[in-house]
Amino acid sequence: MNKTMPVCVLATLFFGLVGFAVLANDSAAKISAGGIVLEKTDKVAMLSEDIYLSKDLVKVRYVYQNITSEPVELTIAFPLPRVKAEDVYETYPEHYDKVRFIDFQTMIDGKAIDAREIINIRAQDGRNVTSLFKEKGWPLAPFDQLWSFDLDNQFDNIKMIAITDDLRQAGLLIDDPNGYQKRLWSTEIYYVWQHTFEPGREVVVDHQYVPIAGGHFFIGDYTSDGWSYKSEFQKTYCASEGEWNALERIAAQSPTPLVSEVGYILKTGGNWAGPIKNFKLTLDKSSPKNIITLCWDGKLTKTAPTQFVFEAQDFVPSQDIVFAVTQAQ
Repeated sequence: MNKTMPVCVLATLFFGLVGFAVLANDSAAKISAGGIVLEKTDKVAMLSEDIYLSKDLVKVRYVYQNITSEPVELTIAFPLPRVKAEDVYETYPEHYDKVRFIDFQTMIDGKAIDAREIINIRAQDGRNVTSLFKEKGWPLAPFDQLWSFDLDNQFDNIKMIAITDDLRQAGLLIDDPNGYQKRLWSTEIYYVWQHTFEPGREVVVDHQYVPIAGGHFFIGDYTSDGWSYKSEFQKTYCASEGEWNALERIAAQSPTPLVSEVGYILKTGGNWAGPIKNFKLTLDKSSPKNIITLCWDGKLTKTAPTQFVFEAQDFVPSQDIVFAVTQAQ
């Protein structure tokens, strides 16, 4: 599986059915009034990065080293890609009561730390409107029950009319040409902690969580008003004709096979001093019958019935990852 096309940006996925699981490389950061700003550092190098990605589990292990002669204290941020409000319409309402977006676990040299979760709300025009959400008492979590229903629903009509009016006045809600109320904000989520890197000492950082994998149903060679599901799928996941034919064979056995999606922000790994000395990526499709598709500039070698591996030395990440696992029954 050797993909040479550039990775595609996570699209507004098919039919509004999609939430998604996302992950990012650690990066040095500073916290400003406008949110977290990722920064480069020339004082701490990433000696290795070992990533395991599946729809069921995400694990990452980094080894860092301070290459200076003095201690270096950094604020480290693990950013998730923005979650568009439109992408979580009626998605995963069962998670509305979770305090944290995901159960994000971090260990440094084998000891657990409590990374702080920071949530910002951004308007489509770039404004930070987090303070407005807090002032109005609106939930910051993108999967909150309030945002899991259409804003004209009847479960609390008076409340929803007031919220709708406030959103419109803030420029966060408009009617599209079809009369649908379109939400114009996104959620930014960061996990943040501080660490002092001692001179010359190697530091091992582990992250792990069970992702909330996004998904939609595979619908084959469907077209509507000039839009093609096949073209969109192949563009987003760089699926070859051979892979597409295999997907259709799965669809023939199951009328609506589920396509699960996981994303990983890899390019922030270039914010450390120099290239990543040793890099390893493992993708797991969870079942031998499943099909995994993605855009990746490198050779993925099958090492197990469900796993594909890419390894490199002095690696400079130039693309992010979005992969799909189509599940066979």
